[in-house]
Amino acid sequence: MTLPAAGEGAFSSDDASLEIDDRASSRVPFQRLSQSRVCAVLNCLTEATFFYRADDPDLFDYLRRHRGEFERFFEQFFAWDLYVDRKVARLFKRGRFNAALTPKQRNLFDLTRRDECIVFMLLLEFHEQELARQNIHYEHDENLNFLLSDFVEHVVRRYQQELEDLRPTDREIFANIQSLFRQLEKHRFICLLEKGTAASDEMLPAGQSEQVLYSFLPGIHCYDPGRLSQSVFRDLVASGRADADADADANAVAEDEEEDEDEDEEAARTEEDAENESDADSLEGYP
Repeated sequence: MTLPAAGEGAFSSDDASLEIDDRASSRVPFQRLSQSRVCAVLNCLTEATFFYRADDPDLFDYLRRHRGEFERFFEQFFAWDLYVDRKVARLFKRGRFNAALTPKQRNLFDLTRRDECIVFMLLLEFHEQELARQNIHYEHDENLNFLLSDFVEHVVRRYQQELEDLRPTDREIFANIQSLFRQLEKHRFICLLEKGTAASDEMLPAGQSEQVLYSFLPGIHCYDPGRLSQSVFRDLVASGRADADADADANAVAEDEEEDEDEDEEAARTEEDAENESDADSLEGYP
């Protein structure tokens, strides 16, 4: 048997292809994990915005034990980031690939209206304050419950602080809250616990007639209120002032137009009076 010379391949073409296949197979994700459980976890992560431990404790703990494998899979094949803590897991997409889809056509939690963004930011702020006030620790305690009326009062107060006389009316604020909460329930940021007619002597904000009890679900913890509040309210204040300036400009234009119309009418009346005087002079001497 003749040994290959230096620089010549020590393997046949078939051997080389086997070696490449072996290297490729070593990169196949989840090779040493239960395929049925991996399949279940992947579906739970992609069927909704959040996968909660309360949904399936055993499967959630399996995800946490093999978190590195799942992170590498989503990083390699989707360029997504996987967030996991003791109570919740969710996927964060870094970008959008199908530019033909409009925001309404994507089945994602994606706020597009300015007023809804503001209310969501204020909900995060309210959540942080209530955690501190009720002395609840996210990692170890049960979910935080809250009354809708308390949150409405918080939003109205914050709008008043930031925008003063430029703020929306209480009923407009409440309408924005209702619109947002429908999305939050759909994507499981909050859940409705109890609803009942308010007592006759209860004074609820924004014309509410019911006391509604909600619970914050762990997904709310994935968002940082401090990072949102500064930029969002700064834009809102600027926008509110711009709207007010635009209204003032529009009113000024309207007033100028009214003044021009009054001047035109006065000029027309003067001209008409002059014509009448001329006609009167021309009729002098007639019986």
